[in-house]
Amino acid sequence: MLFTLLACATRPGLIIPVPPTPQERLASADETFSSRDYSGALVQYEALVADEDLPDQVKVEALAQTARCHSLTAGGLEAGQPYLDQALALASESEPLGWTRTQGVLGIYQREAGEPEQALQTFSEAYVYALERELPLRAIDMAHHAAIVAPGEQQIDWAEKGIAAAEAAGSVAWLAVLYNNLGAAHEEAGDPDQALTAYRIARDHRAELEDPLGLLIADWAVAHAERLVGEPAARTHLEAVLERAQDRYLAEPTPQNAEWVGYPLEDLAELTAAEGDTEQALVLLREARARYVEAGLGEHWPEKLEAVDMRLQEWESLPPR
Repeated sequence: MLFTLLACATRPGLIIPVPPTPQERLASADETFSSRDYSGALVQYEALVADEDLPDQVKVEALAQTARCHSLTAGGLEAGQPYLDQALALASESEPLGWTRTQGVLGIYQREAGEPEQALQTFSEAYVYALERELPLRAIDMAHHAAIVAPGEQQIDWAEKGIAAAEAAGSVAWLAVLYNNLGAAHEEAGDPDQALTAYRIARDHRAELEDPLGLLIADWAVAHAERLVGEPAARTHLEAVLERAQDRYLAEPTPQNAEWVGYPLEDLAELTAAEGDTEQALVLLREARARYVEAGLGEHWPEKLEAVDMRLQEWESLPPR
């Protein structure tokens, strides 16, 4: 009987599937994460963590990414902290892939815990470490996160460092992200013209990728900046973005899709108020707020809802026109 089974297993034409290697499983989980399916990626990373036969490098990266996914899903930082602690205990500076991954997640947890200066130091040190070990994509990741937490003009410096590294690596995906960061940094610095230039470059890079949501976001950023600088086409572009966002939401009413209905609605509300129609502006902004609540901003970005509420109160106090 055993001979018969073996003979069948080796019969010409019989394909025996080869299980993926741990590194291939990690790469698959990373691909799911990059698609913004954080819940799906979490399942894959947790399956890796549960495998007792993993190489240390894969184990460390899977632990760190499990913590990262928890920070982006319902579990939150509290659920992810034990995984990050395990990754930190197992990581070694002598193994660059696990070390850079863990340091990146550590910086994110420090940022979310209200420790931006400590987070910036973590990202900065990991950026230098990654460059020294010729890991350009990890260096770009660290520069991206450093730009988010850096104060003032340093945001622009870090965005430009990331862009230079991404150009050297030829990474279109990272250039799309980093030019968007640069635009946001210029916007925060009060320079909407420079922001619009950067957002347009980000949009051009995003258009090279197969990422419909990413392109929607990039188109919104351009239209948003057009509103800030007073370009006449802003309303037309925002209405086009809103239509696409609403189509996505109607097809799949997820929190993420609800959020991206909110942003063009808010911009259109601001345009409408500037044109003197406060009543219609209130209608638009109330709808935007409803989508933000649906998206969970009350939990993970309460400051945004507070700003919207202040704007609503301001417009509600104005006399009818």
